[in-house]
Amino acid sequence: MNRLQGFPNTRSERETLNKLKSASEDLNRIDDLLFEIEGNLKSLEKQAKRTQKYLDLKAEYKELSIKHAVTSIQKLKAQYKSISDQLVKDQDEYRLQDAVLYKLEAQLAKDKKENTDKEVILSDQQKRLNDLVYQIRTRENDKGLLTQKAGFKSKTKSTCKNPSPPTNLSSKKYILIIMP
Repeated sequence: MNRLQGFPNTRSERETLNKLKSASEDLNRIDDLLFEIEGNLKSLEKQAKRTQKYLDLKAEYKELSIKHAVTSIQKLKAQYKSISDQLVKDQDEYRLQDAVLYKLEAQLAKDKKENTDKEVILSDQQKRLNDLVYQIRTRENDKGLLTQKAGFKSKTKSTCKNPSPPTNLSSKKYILIIMP
């Protein structure tokens, strides 16, 4: 009758029922845990998808960064090569211009020396010319004096032969030329 009423008769039956009841409660707790785990699992799956997307984007970013760096390095190498080539050309041009300048400076020094030598020669010739001009002038002056003396002597001779009456000396003007 206890059995029919749902009460266990024996102790083992009670223990079994307790175990069943305990198992039933455990199953209920497991169901609750499964429900929670399923909820967490969905959240974790979303988070995992986001994490995977992040990792994919990070990998793509890394790949693009590397490509960009490689491209930048190639451009910089090309610029460096171009600048190096231009520098070599400019240095060659500088050396060439420096050599031309050196030659021109040497020619200028040579021309200056020649001009200085010519100036010395010209100065010597100018001195000689000035000396000759001085000598010519001196001789011309001497000649003029001699001509005046001769004229004066001839005049005095003629006046000595024909004495004329004295005239007023104050009205006559005499020119005396003295040459160096």
